[in-house]
Amino acid sequence: DMEFYFEQEKLSTLVRYYGLPLPVAIWLEADGTRTRLNPPFAPKDSSRAEAMALGETMFHTNFLDYIPLESPSGLFSGVTYILAEETAPTAKSSHRIYLKNMLLTEDGEKLLPKWAFFLRCFINTDNLRPTASREDFYEDETLLLARRELSDCIVRYLEHLSRRNDALLQRIVRVHRLAVQSVAIEDDTLYRAFFPYLTFETSFGTYTGRDLLNYDQPISYTAYLDEFRQFSPIFLAKYSLLVNAGYTYVRGLLSRIHLLNPAAQVSELKQQSLEAMLEKAELPDPAAAMCLLAECNEVLQPYDCSAAFKRFEPTELPVLYTVNEEALLMRDIRHSMEAANELFSGMLEAFAGEYREDAVARLYLNGDNPLIRRMMGVHDPNRLRCCIEILYVQALLTGGYPMRNHELQLLNSNLLQLLEWSIE
Repeated sequence: DMEFYFEQEKLSTLVRYYGLPLPVAIWLEADGTRTRLNPPFAPKDSSRAEAMALGETMFHTNFLDYIPLESPSGLFSGVTYILAEETAPTAKSSHRIYLKNMLLTEDGEKLLPKWAFFLRCFINTDNLRPTASREDFYEDETLLLARRELSDCIVRYLEHLSRRNDALLQRIVRVHRLAVQSVAIEDDTLYRAFFPYLTFETSFGTYTGRDLLNYDQPISYTAYLDEFRQFSPIFLAKYSLLVNAGYTYVRGLLSRIHLLNPAAQVSELKQQSLEAMLEKAELPDPAAAMCLLAECNEVLQPYDCSAAFKRFEPTELPVLYTVNEEALLMRDIRHSMEAANELFSGMLEAFAGEYREDAVARLYLNGDNPLIRRMMGVHDPNRLRCCIEILYVQALLTGGYPMRNHELQLLNSNLLQLLEWSIE
């Protein structure tokens, strides 16, 4: 029942799969037609069109380019291909790795660098030791040398692209951004080659790494996406640069910018530095302002938040909510307590007590904002409470913070109250 192994298509596939790099020509003669099953060229001597066609035939996909692989110590030869579509680092890679011209494994985990998940390799070696099962290579100094040399081949190619084919390198970075970033934070040479082409979300819009290198003012970054959304309008109004480092690898990339620009001033945005950006408010009626501040603190006390007057741009922004990591954790605990039963609610309350002392959440009132100034003249406690609660919830929404159940209820009930007052 094994006759299908002798069918023309099956036999051709198996010979090409297991013995593609065999130096002796293998011919298949069927129905009066004679066909060579292994290519009559070595990848290193082939034209670009031939090498790309070989890769597409082997891996049944398209590629952006190929990289010739040649070991200085003679441990391997072959070619690696750059995938034309983005792939996840955890995706299973399928390579063709041959020992003495016969297929040994499709798993390149032991031979290839970890960051090479966006590549597909066709490699032949005569000198690496196979395991007893002949399913992979034995880990020894020779394998480590081969891995380093293989990595060097890829790095040299990418460096070459940065000098000779800027457009192709930009395309590779655009398609394999995550892979490129993971490589750049580990390898100084690749960092220098890749960083100018990477893109970053900033308070001025999308900037490239080259834009950041040429920026001659201090650069701030925030490690949280919510903070970036909240503070970027303030940085923009003050013509200051804030980078969103809430995405994978961005923080690590920014911390190494001195490799390309030793004079660069890059620092993480802390609550203290943000407070330094906010100016002292010049209030027309200090007594009325203190009354408003006292009312705000009373209203915000159940939400573990305090209020303060500051002056900041843009003037149209009435309030700004800031929170440190401990206070953010407190918010998460409070949110969990709303859905927990009595037993777990007590446990969470005890857990929250460990962070309460260090938690700092503050609602800054913009002393230059017309609405805030009008609120200083409001004497109706119900109307004032309604306005404060709405501004608090608006600040949470602007910052993208998750809303607790009673905070959502605040928004709904107060909006209905405003509508009732408006039609009285």
